[in-house]
Parts: sequence; C-alpha cells; structure tokens
Amino acid sequence: MTNATSPLNAATIAVKGIVLDCSPPVVKYPLKCAMLLGSIAIAVASGGSAFSVAMVIGQAKTVIMD
Repeated sequence: MTNATSPLNAATIAVKGIVLDCSPPVVKYPLKCAMLLGSIAIAVASGGSAFSVAMVIGQAKTVIMD
C-alpha cells in the first residue's frame, strides 16, 4: 500500500489483500480474520454505529499490517 498514489487506490489494494489473506483454502491469519468477520457482523447488526465501524476498521488494520 505504500506505493498507492491515491486513498481510493490504497483502500482497493487493502481490501484485495484482506480477501486474499482471509479466504480459503489457506487462511493466513485465522484468528484475526475471525475477529474481522465478527466485527463486520456486529457492525451490520447494530446498523452501522460509529463505534462498530471503528471496530471493523481497527480489525482490518490488524490483518493489513501483518
């Protein structure tokens, strides 16, 4: 992501990385991916409250940074 020229490009690269790291058959970070999926489920169930969205962003960051 350090070579991205725009924030939109950086976000696209990050999402692709998360999908690759958290999709079967080889889940690179199983616990972190499970936490991310749980955070997304909570965000959806709560209607997208600010706290739950921040929690999703924080969990996504942990997957991206590894």
